[in-house]
Amino acid sequence: MEHVDRETETESMAAEQETKTKLRRLLLPQLIVTCVCGAVAMTCGMNIGHSAVLIPRLQQNDSTIPIDDEIGSWIASVFSIGSPVGNIIGGCLADKLGRRKILRFALILYILGWSLLATAQSYQLIIATRLISGIARGMSADTLLVLLDEHSDAHLRGINYMHVTASYVVGMLIISGIGTVLNWRAATGVAIIFLITVFIATWALPESPIWLVRNGKTHEASRILEKAWGKHQKDQARQELGIMVSRCHKENTMLLSTLLQPHVIKSFVIAFLLIILQICSGVHVFITYSVDVVSRARHGSQDLLDEYAVTNIAGFLRFAVIIMMAWFSLEFKRRTIVLSSAIASGICLLILGTVITVNSTNNLMSERSMSWIVILLIFLYITISTGGVFAFPVAFVGELVPSKIRGMASGVIFAVTEVILGGVLKCSPFMWSTMGIHGMFWLFGFFCFLFALYVFLFVPETHNRTLVEVEEYFQGHNILWQNRPKKFRKEKSVQESIIRQNIPNVLEGNNTVYVKLRETEHSETQCSNNGL
Repeated sequence: MEHVDRETETESMAAEQETKTKLRRLLLPQLIVTCVCGAVAMTCGMNIGHSAVLIPRLQQNDSTIPIDDEIGSWIASVFSIGSPVGNIIGGCLADKLGRRKILRFALILYILGWSLLATAQSYQLIIATRLISGIARGMSADTLLVLLDEHSDAHLRGINYMHVTASYVVGMLIISGIGTVLNWRAATGVAIIFLITVFIATWALPESPIWLVRNGKTHEASRILEKAWGKHQKDQARQELGIMVSRCHKENTMLLSTLLQPHVIKSFVIAFLLIILQICSGVHVFITYSVDVVSRARHGSQDLLDEYAVTNIAGFLRFAVIIMMAWFSLEFKRRTIVLSSAIASGICLLILGTVITVNSTNNLMSERSMSWIVILLIFLYITISTGGVFAFPVAFVGELVPSKIRGMASGVIFAVTEVILGGVLKCSPFMWSTMGIHGMFWLFGFFCFLFALYVFLFVPETHNRTLVEVEEYFQGHNILWQNRPKKFRKEKSVQESIIRQNIPNVLEGNNTVYVKLRETEHSETQCSNNGL
């Protein structure tokens, strides 16, 4: 009897393992989506990182377009001020025209903006080109994240996010390196060539299956899912299509009534406030004003490394940390990573501000020693903050917002937060001139601690959770993560078992859809054979 029980248990475990394997899509289609989305993210990084080298070049004495600090702050901030327009346009049209079309249109705007920048003869035109690029960035940033969400399996969603974020950092690093070696017009020309290449690459990008189902293109969604699962797992593709059709049938409600549902409001507010606190933690100020921040923090000392070298090293650090966190995200919980990053970043900023203050009043260290300490603390902050505070909040937005309004809601969230980010970037020179660079570090450190507290209380754990499961969490009556239902306290996702149990019912309930699909495929096959 014991032998029979062991054999039965072994067979059961093997069957369960086989089922889990079948419930995962092929890696190659997801890799294609991740690479193309990463290339688009790289163009976003090049745009936002360009001001870090463009503004100092324009402020040099031999500049053909001389600017002062006030104009420089406009060049830096107008990019973020233009992004909300793109967020709203892209978010709304992505749900109507499709994710791919919006990405292509955004890339056309990018190419237009950079082309005008390469030939600009006045700072007014430079500001206008930055505004165009900001609109393009707003259209592309949230759209590519939504598309990545809807093509990724739960166990790979985290690493796909991190690779796209790494591409974003690589874009900043590339433009920073090119801008250090070449003049800003030549750097702009290199960026245009890259943008054209990315635009061509979008033709390899499949459309979102869930968007196709919602817009009555079920047969096309079926073909994409069959390619995603592979030719040997067509049944799994049809099962997923059945689940999508079932969900869309249940969502046949007016948009306004959907927006006013409590679980939608709850997820929207949590995602929105998370991005606001990320902005207030200062990570974007260190990117946009990296040269100025380093120079002011060490009072202009350049006996070790100049500001451009520090900026490039910081870019390499961000890239290395993002790649490392991409693999860590497969095993470690996201809440743990973000909480650790936020607390450590706050401590680092408080120490940095205190060291600058104490040394400026007491002169305890030489200028060289002080420069070393400031650089090391800035590098430490960049390393720690990149691993959590910088990398994960945007990923959380795509996961927390319900699928039916994901495009529009993400666009609205990023639109409003981009206005706030533009205000923060515009006011940054005023902040460090009034409260001192040390005061600004203290302020950002305080917001890092507030960010950590907010994540601990309100943000749910999405590691190894499907997007359907995350939506189910918000449909509960709890607001605090500590009061979550029992089934969400389990380490592993229970969604796969739920899907396996419900698949027969889903297929039976959508039998008409499958009959029509089969009839269409049969007729197409007959036409093809007759043609031959």
